[in-house]
Amino acid sequence: MRSAERSRQGALRAVGWTVFLGLVLFPSPSVETVVGNIVAPVAIPVAYVGAWAFQWLHPNPLISQDKDVERLAELPSVSLAEEEQKTGYPDPVSGLAWLEVPVVETDLERGRLWLAAGEDFALASGQAVVFGNYWVGRIGKVFEQRAEVELWIAPGARTGVELLRQGSSVSGVCLGRGQKALPLIRWIQPTGHPASGDRILWRASEEDPPALAKKKYLLGVLLRGGDESRGAGEWSADVALPLAVEGRVWVGAGAIGDSTVAEPSVRHAKCLPVLRGDAVLLGPWQSMIQEEPQFASALIWNGFALGAIKAQRSRYLWALGLTQEDWAEQGFPMRSSVTGFVSSFTRGGDGVPRGLQLGFSLPCSFEVLSGSETVHQSMEGEKE
Repeated sequence: MRSAERSRQGALRAVGWTVFLGLVLFPSPSVETVVGNIVAPVAIPVAYVGAWAFQWLHPNPLISQDKDVERLAELPSVSLAEEEQKTGYPDPVSGLAWLEVPVVETDLERGRLWLAAGEDFALASGQAVVFGNYWVGRIGKVFEQRAEVELWIAPGARTGVELLRQGSSVSGVCLGRGQKALPLIRWIQPTGHPASGDRILWRASEEDPPALAKKKYLLGVLLRGGDESRGAGEWSADVALPLAVEGRVWVGAGAIGDSTVAEPSVRHAKCLPVLRGDAVLLGPWQSMIQEEPQFASALIWNGFALGAIKAQRSRYLWALGLTQEDWAEQGFPMRSSVTGFVSSFTRGGDGVPRGLQLGFSLPCSFEVLSGSETVHQSMEGEKE
């Protein structure tokens, strides 16, 4: 009897450990929600007591005590969207509306952008895509709420161009070769005499509206390369494509809906720090609890991004505090037209929204410590 009881207990423990490891390796939101509701009457009060104790022991753990950091915190925050709108909004075209669409994903090696709108925003295949006075490409595949942009530098993409120099121009065709190779300029008009330094301007196709065909959008500058001694010289384009096209572009449309801006909604939610460090994750992790269990992607404080959410279970979060140097691969600089300072923003990807301000490029050590008060969340709904 005793051996049978021990065997039964061993089997139950084996099943329990198997289920536990399965949930660790393959988390189930529904199971986590059920278990979270069961333990909530005990776990939530304990977590809030822990958060109160944490704030009592660490009253100001957010940033290091540094005069330059204090100066950083006093500077006004900058909106990347507003900066991009100032530089990217194109000149008006008669009979055409410019639809402002944020970019949600980039694949520059293949010359593709994915937009945060599609058929629901009157986007259609073949529409022109620009950023300010720069030519970006055309709409390719269109889905209900997503659309693909084929950049003019995409491998195999052909774009009609004009080579402009001192008022005279000659036509040609630009052949894209991807991000790693300069586009080639081929089939240049025989009577033309191109020269290095000529501006490369977009040339309209027969399908483009006449009013749009009168516009001149910049692609880059003409270069001469190859081995001339062997008769292998070739014309190529020094690409002029603003980095901001990774954030938002403008699409020309004849028919529009109720809005001309397809800005995705972003919500903010309060959270409280519970523990600094984690005995399981072994590192400078910050454990927190949300007021409401919602999907979270990044930590912000006073308008500045401090770190990324690495794990979440219901209303409990684990975030890793990062310095500006850590964000370098995901961020990019832009000079603010309001403050005159150069600000760094998140480029986006891996669940982190684009446009979170990382801070101004000042000579300071910006140590991001634990204890954020706010969680930046990507969710549908109005901004709170």
